[in-house]
Amino acid sequence: MTSKTTSATAAIPGVVFAQEVPDKARRQYERGVALLQKNEQRKEGVTALENAIEIFPLYFDALQVLGSEYVKQQDYDRAIPVLTKAIEVNRAGLSHACTRSR
Repeated sequence: MTSKTTSATAAIPGVVFAQEVPDKARRQYERGVALLQKNEQRKEGVTALENAIEIFPLYFDALQVLGSEYVKQQDYDRAIPVLTKAIEVNRAGLSHACTRSR
């Protein structure tokens, strides 16, 4: 049996979204986020996020961070399907994030 942990997106005030995330996916996500913070390791960070999504395709946090990273890289062809999937998984979370950035 796969051990799972809960991921809760609560960075946006008033928005709570919880998922049962497999540990392996969560570890890849955490690794990816840490690597993205190191500019010289962004490629490895993207790969870790892609791995997290491969393990758990509905992983909202990973989808949101990966899609945002693609936008930062101006790789819109890759960003659009990832962010679209994030919206499908959690409409409220992404719509609040979009309106907050205005």
